[in-house]
Amino acid sequence: MKIVWTSAIWFAVSVWLTAAALVLVSPAWAATPKNHAEFMKNDVYKNSFAKFTATMDEAKSRLSPEEFQALEKENDKTMAESVQEDMAAGYSEVEAWDTAYTMISVHVGDVLVWDWLKKNAQGLIGYYRMNSSALDGYMTVEESDEENAYAIYIFAAQKTDAQNNGEIQGLGRLNGTQMRLDFGGEEQAETVDINFEGETATVATSAEFKNSGWFGGNVIIDGEYVREKK
Repeated sequence: MKIVWTSAIWFAVSVWLTAAALVLVSPAWAATPKNHAEFMKNDVYKNSFAKFTATMDEAKSRLSPEEFQALEKENDKTMAESVQEDMAAGYSEVEAWDTAYTMISVHVGDVLVWDWLKKNAQGLIGYYRMNSSALDGYMTVEESDEENAYAIYIFAAQKTDAQNNGEIQGLGRLNGTQMRLDFGGEEQAETVDINFEGETATVATSAEFKNSGWFGGNVIIDGEYVREKK
């Protein structure tokens, strides 16, 4: 099986290498618990904090000051909620912060991949935002190592209930302007088709796919996705 070396994979590798060599001095922007110095004696926490700071350093160098400030604000809110929820569920504070740092590192890595795709949109490559009043969703299209095939990732969640969501990824094989996603579905009738026209991609799924359980209830990924550029 071939590995599809997308920009997300390359970014994850670069962050891991940077974190491994990082001198762990908290940047001014890093959200840390009161017992951070003591928690740094815990190897699991130490590693997750290193990856978090490496990822945020990368974000600071690549995003605009306004975008980075908005990301910081979003991260602080998300981490505070995550730590509070985990500790209420019985996890220790150090475990809760480890989870929060890991979660945010993944999210910021995604943000940087989206940023790269917006800045390098060409051909079909890019970041496409779902046009929906009920759902918050997007699709990424990246090159693959197979001829005439693209790495596709689609995510969607209800705006009123973000826990009700789903994701799918696979190879899309292009035929003219049409693409059928090969995502490992067990039934041939479960299909995801994408049509590209200008800056818009239209996703259409079969009834069998809608009933397959790939996405949560009332999360339908069909519709228009508009490519965003910088």
